[in-house]
Amino acid sequence: MKLTVRMSDITQSEPVVLLSRDDCLELGVDQNDRIRITGERPIVASLVITDKVVSKGTISMPSAIMERCGASDGGEVEVTYSPMPESARSIRRKINGEELSKEEIESIVSDIMDGNLSEKEILAFVSSFNINNSSLTEIAYLTRSMADTGSTVDFGKKTVLDFHSLGGVPGNKITPIVVSIVASEGLTIPKMSSRAISSACGTSDYVDTFCDVEMDTDELLKAIKKTDGVFACGNENYAPVGSKIIKAE
Repeated sequence: MKLTVRMSDITQSEPVVLLSRDDCLELGVDQNDRIRITGERPIVASLVITDKVVSKGTISMPSAIMERCGASDGGEVEVTYSPMPESARSIRRKINGEELSKEEIESIVSDIMDGNLSEKEILAFVSSFNINNSSLTEIAYLTRSMADTGSTVDFGKKTVLDFHSLGGVPGNKITPIVVSIVASEGLTIPKMSSRAISSACGTSDYVDTFCDVEMDTDELLKAIKKTDGVFACGNENYAPVGSKIIKAE
């Protein structure tokens, strides 16, 4: 069903949209059902039914949700019912402490990329993965699945190292020190870091005060060839599903 977008002033962290009762009857959806909205990009949102606020043939969307799916006020989006994906059942299994298979983890990552999982479901997956003592096999499957969603870089070395700390500890920027020591021994360590997420200053913010951390793949390879170690701000070309998870968090 194609509906005309009307921007609302609702502020809501979780994607929620309003539809008229008549349109809901035609779509075969009910209150709090999941619907898939496709503008330039697809998203999954929860549904609120109204008899007065929204007229038939229109959908009321907060500006933040419009931006996420690439919709514009007065433009059209395609709206369809979105059943619970099988990956959501896999997340429920992980919450219950069960180990996930390679196929299940790949399905979860794929559905995050395609916008088939809600923010609550993404957060449930992240929380269960951290709380329920995930195995090294599960971590390896998740790492590979996340990497496969974006561009990869071949540094031409047999061994390429990485380093991560817990993050979120103000003033405790040990990463630049560790990476510098490792690189000084001739080991390859391209350190991709984020901007601040849970603290006032992320590693990239800190390093950006004395050198440029925004670089493309060619610049990254050139820096590694020259120095063995590099600090770069991870962008959405590398593991873009990670950016989606961070936004949900």
